[in-house]
Amino acid sequence: MTPLLLLLLAVQDPGPILDRASASFDTVRTLQADFTQIVDNPMLGDPDTTRGRLYQRRPNYFAMRFSDPKNDRIVADGRRLWLYTPSTTPGQVIRTTIPGTGTTGPNLIGQFVEHPRERYSARYVRADSLPDGPVDVVALTPRVKDLPYEAATVWIAKQDGLVRRIEIVENTGQHRTITLQHLAVNGTIPTREFRFSRLPEYGWSISSQRLGDFLRRSHHPSPVSAPTRAPRARGRGTAWHHRPLATPDDARSWRYPRERRGR
Repeated sequence: MTPLLLLLLAVQDPGPILDRASASFDTVRTLQADFTQIVDNPMLGDPDTTRGRLYQRRPNYFAMRFSDPKNDRIVADGRRLWLYTPSTTPGQVIRTTIPGTGTTGPNLIGQFVEHPRERYSARYVRADSLPDGPVDVVALTPRVKDLPYEAATVWIAKQDGLVRRIEIVENTGQHRTITLQHLAVNGTIPTREFRFSRLPEYGWSISSQRLGDFLRRSHHPSPVSAPTRAPRARGRGTAWHHRPLATPDDARSWRYPRERRGR
């Protein structure tokens, strides 16, 4: 083999690229980035685009705070995952255990770069360029079948080995692409970013559903079904009602009933 051919074969081997990405991610304690998420589900019409700011403090703190649609959020507070999407279901909150895989938890990036050789069959796709600089594109196929996605593609920055884009083909056929820009690594992140606080929104009811179904039907994520009005709360003041979901996902849901003043 000529030296040029050997060089081309080495470049096309995704193993060293994934090894570098894994080593780079090992150095990350905190991460902040602007994100753009595009969800393409042919059954729901045109692709849905959302934007916001992502925060991560390893191992179990994570937040996606949406600026478009404003006030939507996903927060992992170290113990529980909270999903709140008032843009589509005002007053509904989903609380569940923190997932180890998928698109809504602290392992959003780590699941693709921690032990990637053991977890995935990898294929080098191409060299590419994103707004933050040149990247290598690697396609990943899970070696196990119990994940919420059947394939993924990652864009890994040549500059620092960190993931800048993730494209996931979910088991439902839905495609989800998350692009990260303006990364800041190992800086201080205020604790409030990982704290879920309920907002004063009243009068909407919720429907019990499995968390998995909730995510499969989601855009960012959020249910596509329209909410219905809740009965008025009785007595003075406002109650925050807790209603458990009978599912193995250990999910809980809340509603914010309408506030009434006593006479």
